[in-house]
Amino acid sequence: MDYRADVDGLRAVAVLPVVLFHAGLAPFSGGFAGVNVFFVISGYLITSIIYPQLRDGRFSLATFYQKRADRLFPVLFSVLLAVVVMGFVVSPPMEYQGMLASVFSAATFTSNLYFWHTQDYFSASAMTLPLLHTWSLGVEEQFYIFFPLFLLIACRFRQARAAVALGLVGSFLLSVMAIHYSVSGTFYLLPFRAWELLLGSAIAMGVVPPIRSGRVATLAGFAGLAMLLVTYVLYSKSTLFPAYNALLPTVGAALIIMAGAHPLSPASRLLSNPALVVTGKASYSIYMWHWPIIVFHGLLLGFPMDAAGKWWLVALSLLAGFASWYVIEGATRGRLSGMPARRTAAVSMALFAPVVAFAGYGVVSGGVPERVAPEVVKMEQYRKDFSPHRLRCHQDDDNRREYNGACVLGTADTSPDTVVWGDSHGVEIAAALGERLAEEGRSLRQVTYSACPPAKGVEQPNRRFCVPHNDQTLTAIVNDPAVQNVVLAAYYASHSNDFEQLAKGLENSINALQQAGKRVIVSYPLPETTVDMPMMMARRMMLGNGLPDIESYEDFRADFQQGFELVEELERKTGVIAVPTYQRFCDQRCQMADKNGVYFFDRHHLSMYGARQLTPLYQPWLSASNEDGTHASVAP
Repeated sequence: MDYRADVDGLRAVAVLPVVLFHAGLAPFSGGFAGVNVFFVISGYLITSIIYPQLRDGRFSLATFYQKRADRLFPVLFSVLLAVVVMGFVVSPPMEYQGMLASVFSAATFTSNLYFWHTQDYFSASAMTLPLLHTWSLGVEEQFYIFFPLFLLIACRFRQARAAVALGLVGSFLLSVMAIHYSVSGTFYLLPFRAWELLLGSAIAMGVVPPIRSGRVATLAGFAGLAMLLVTYVLYSKSTLFPAYNALLPTVGAALIIMAGAHPLSPASRLLSNPALVVTGKASYSIYMWHWPIIVFHGLLLGFPMDAAGKWWLVALSLLAGFASWYVIEGATRGRLSGMPARRTAAVSMALFAPVVAFAGYGVVSGGVPERVAPEVVKMEQYRKDFSPHRLRCHQDDDNRREYNGACVLGTADTSPDTVVWGDSHGVEIAAALGERLAEEGRSLRQVTYSACPPAKGVEQPNRRFCVPHNDQTLTAIVNDPAVQNVVLAAYYASHSNDFEQLAKGLENSINALQQAGKRVIVSYPLPETTVDMPMMMARRMMLGNGLPDIESYEDFRADFQQGFELVEELERKTGVIAVPTYQRFCDQRCQMADKNGVYFFDRHHLSMYGARQLTPLYQPWLSASNEDGTHASVAP
């Protein structure tokens, strides 16, 4: 196929938003969709190469895979080796074990399968996984394995275009149906992503008619660019993605590619700008290096919260990417593809086998724990210091139960007089309060639903059963005569974009409960970090640093001002009991631990040790009589 500079320019338009999104720059909240643009480009380019060869009988599967190895392996090997070495030096065993598991999966092009089982792409814990971004490489490589065989068979039956069209439509419909059952599976797995690559294939094969008119090419090119811009700016982590929401970036990329085939396309001339073209040529290296750089910077120095620090990460990522393109890609391009096929396979095995073997040993050994002192291993064990009832009692979309079937904690065979109702931030509070109530021969009911605050009528994009769950729970508590106390728990920071809606929903819940004679208790926000606290403590011990704090009290108040105002407003409007739980961890500075333990098992969820520190603050309200129906408050 003829070289198209505008396609390299489109690569730049795909990779730069991904880097900006991962650096945390707010205007590019949908930058993750740049990967969808890459998928369309890959499908278009690969099909443009192999389809004419298949039609003419010139296609060689061995040569195709050699060229893929030549393109991908040198940079991939360099990134994997860098992660292995860096992790060995700075990562405690549990963290390093996860890193090495991802090294193993990335080296075998199964990253998407591994992360499907272990990791939500948009969760905060992703910030500790330097190879999370290789999930897309897994999707592409699996496509490269199956698509040539699929196309070869289709060509034999002279139905190549029909087969690609059918595969495209089928994969898209499958993703639209599956998104409502498994967001993670739809995000990571090839059957639900294949349509994005097949869209590029359809353009290359003429399944989609080419653009003949210069005017249409102009409109299509600018429409495609506008669609990408809208995606990058308006989409966010809360967007249900991919499925039908992936149409905007993929169709946008397709329109740009189709328009660029016309010589009069102004969008093509725009994308052929030399700066964009050279960035597009380096896009693979930029993509592969940017995320490990961001993750290790965060693990060692913290994730910057200011714009200057975030732009520094972008600059560092681009610098590393261009250096990799010039040095690694420049020195190796054509070497593997120029060898006999068996020698290419042997060299590839020689490169990756030691890395894969060490990664396998690291996973089996638990992260090579002999590297570190026993105190480091002990400290990171607080990552497991969550409620012993979390797996059994905490609910999500796949583990829902009726109110009467929710877990009762405390003294067995007693009617619960307290309910802890909330999202995942109520789990450890429920366990700790349950321990305390058991000493009095009492019990509580835990009704916690992941990412679903106890706010009547508040919808959660990724929790489709949240509204009916809250409606049913509220009705059940109101009608439960044994319940006197209701502890509401919510992670305020996850609702920073819709505090007004959250406040209204919480107010509705509180009013209904109070009208039924229930005492309602809420708490103020708690401090958090950008990486999980036990691991931060363990890493500091590895590197010889002292006991860290989180931030100053003033900075904490400023960071969570919306959350404080929300609780204060609820207290003012409803007289709800507001417990200043943060005071247990914050004086002039907010601490993440004391000499006896760590307060949180990740970046913001209380550990059992931390939750037990807070039970004395709740206890006076849970022990007091509620016969008069009064509602006192605790001033922060």
